[in-house]
Amino acid sequence: MNGHHEDTHLLRYVLNKKELTELYVSAVLRVLAFSMIGIFVPLFLFKELGYSLNFVIYYYLIYSFAFLIFTPIGAKLTNKIGVKHVMLAGMPLYVVYFILLYLLRFNPSLFILVPLIYGAAEGIFWIAFHIDFSLFSEKKKRGKQLGRFYSFALLAGLVGPMIGGVLLTFSGFTVLFIIVSLLILSSAVPLLFTKDIKRNYKISWNFLTAGSFKDLVSYASLGAKIMVSIVFWPIFIFAILQLYVAMGSLFTFLGVIGLIVVNVTGRLSDVFDKRQLIRWFAWPNAFLWILFIFVRTKLELIIVSVFSSISGTGMSVPFNALAYNKSKGKVEYFVFREFGISIGRIIVLLFVLWTGNLASSFLVAALASLGYMLL
Repeated sequence: MNGHHEDTHLLRYVLNKKELTELYVSAVLRVLAFSMIGIFVPLFLFKELGYSLNFVIYYYLIYSFAFLIFTPIGAKLTNKIGVKHVMLAGMPLYVVYFILLYLLRFNPSLFILVPLIYGAAEGIFWIAFHIDFSLFSEKKKRGKQLGRFYSFALLAGLVGPMIGGVLLTFSGFTVLFIIVSLLILSSAVPLLFTKDIKRNYKISWNFLTAGSFKDLVSYASLGAKIMVSIVFWPIFIFAILQLYVAMGSLFTFLGVIGLIVVNVTGRLSDVFDKRQLIRWFAWPNAFLWILFIFVRTKLELIIVSVFSSISGTGMSVPFNALAYNKSKGKVEYFVFREFGISIGRIIVLLFVLWTGNLASSFLVAALASLGYMLL
């Protein structure tokens, strides 16, 4: 009887490990693709296409609302067609997004459709990813497994910004869009190696009761920081560095530092109290976001960015490990989480739209860093 139990446990371990490996490889290819272009999209809109900061904000507001709407739809679809099929459905949507983004230069009427497609792709992909990871990761090793995922992602993302910067400098956005689209399609291949299983989830649309108000605020804080990091911070950095290659090189350098921090905090979050680790990094990170407001030179930018990367990455691993633990594998909680993230994105976008000052987003990011401690 014990032998049968051990065999079953071993089989589950092997299957889970295979599923996680498959998920890692797919996610890493996707991260490589987006690391090549992600930080440059706001600049494509702002610098290359000549949109004002307000219109860049409108673009990401449409994206955020689309993400909000399509997340519960993606959750419902995992019950109908399977988790992997939902993730796979997002891949062609990403390619369509990049094609339309390229065509936006020639057809401004696509302005609403482009971020709408992007938000739909992100909404259905990430909810499926979180469900898949929660099912096949182990609670006691989740910090280490998340750290491993972050390490692989950062490793792939190390070369991405620099490659993207070089391609933009010598070839332009057209070549970059093509390469990124091919990488995204290739990220679908690893998901085909294991069978997709339709799991009989009981998904309720009343997902707002899945977590506490404090949880909601903490996820809104995460969403606000994400939006500042992918929209306002890259524009701010480019204003100082003035070169795509220099900007890509800086992000690659920060990725190296992040890789070291992730490996350390991933292991620490399985040993020490996760909330304590978050507190250790949250206060310095909040202070550093405020410092960005006063940064004017390249040297100041590099110094503050390095310490901001250390503290930001340091609190992200225990924060996400804690989030997966709190979910207890419930789909409603992941929808609740993504809802909070979307709300945070929308709040910071509306705040900068109201102030008309890009640097005001750094104040929101500082407050958001402290919001991590509420989880």
